[in-house]
Amino acid sequence: MKRIMLFIAITALLFTSCQVSSNINTSRVQAGMTKEEIIAKLGKPYKSSFYVAKDSTLYETLYYKELLTKMSGQSSLISALKFRNNILFSLDQNHEYPIDDYYLPTNEH
Repeated sequence: MKRIMLFIAITALLFTSCQVSSNINTSRVQAGMTKEEIIAKLGKPYKSSFYVAKDSTLYETLYYKELLTKMSGQSSLISALKFRNNILFSLDQNHEYPIDDYYLPTNEH
């Protein structure tokens, strides 16, 4: 019985320790917020882009990068916050995994 309880405890610990959460989520960032409100909450983005459509609508994207660490290694989470005329309308998040040394090409011919 003790072995079963120990197994359950270790399994639960492993599953909960693998969960990683982002600082940029829907509890902090919501559609309709202004660009200034987002920057006040999240700080300065690491990069940004913009374009003006033919109808003079201004589209801007602020990019935030977070380093996430879990048992299987590290990855970066890139969050792209998209604005239309200074109002947030979209949040896209994608993981960026580092290149492992194993996959790097060698100079051997």
